[in-house]
Amino acid sequence: MTDWHDIVAPAVKRLPVRGEHISAHPRSAPSNCAAHTVANPWQQWWAYARATARTAYDNPAVASPRIAVFGPVLDPDEIAMLSTQATYSRFYGGDGSYQHSNLFVIGRPTVMIAAMAGNAILNSRRKAHALKAATPCWRSQQPCQIIATNRRLLCHIAVHGWISFYYDAIAEFCPDLYAWTLTLGFDDRCAPLRLSGPPMPALSLWVAIGVEGARWHTDPRLRPLLT
Repeated sequence: MTDWHDIVAPAVKRLPVRGEHISAHPRSAPSNCAAHTVANPWQQWWAYARATARTAYDNPAVASPRIAVFGPVLDPDEIAMLSTQATYSRFYGGDGSYQHSNLFVIGRPTVMIAAMAGNAILNSRRKAHALKAATPCWRSQQPCQIIATNRRLLCHIAVHGWISFYYDAIAEFCPDLYAWTLTLGFDDRCAPLRLSGPPMPALSLWVAIGVEGARWHTDPRLRPLLT
């Protein structure tokens, strides 16, 4: 049987894993990137994603690539295909709660009035801060180690360690090759996930295959990988 790496490997010799600034177009490297060097991560990841997409499209019977994983335990029928780094963030807001200060002062009227005014300002500031924190936005942004398997994305973050995002739990799949981002939506129990960086075209492809199966190439958002 033809090996996946025999087909894809000639397209790119080395895949870096460090992210830089996000470019506006997948075919162009960021201005602060070493665009004229061989080790341009944006160009290499784009070349790898295109070669991988073409292989998956032209040779659907070829077995997926397999890499060794040390640390997270995979399921018996699970295959790790890619390990890399990207920027991780989640979309959520706070509960809007804050600690209300109830100050009670006994003394001269001027002292009591000043104390009550100061306490009112303190509570107003705490309320405004709580309302701002309650507004949903992209939070917890941080570097993240990612492993893509045939069943899920594994993300390693500072506070929680390894977190699993199974493909069959994805309710919204939003790849944006031109912004180098991948956004995934889930049910109400899981905040949306956004990943960004040079590996996003490749990760978007593997997630598309996991979510959409053999129909992945009909997704117009992934067509640039086949052109």
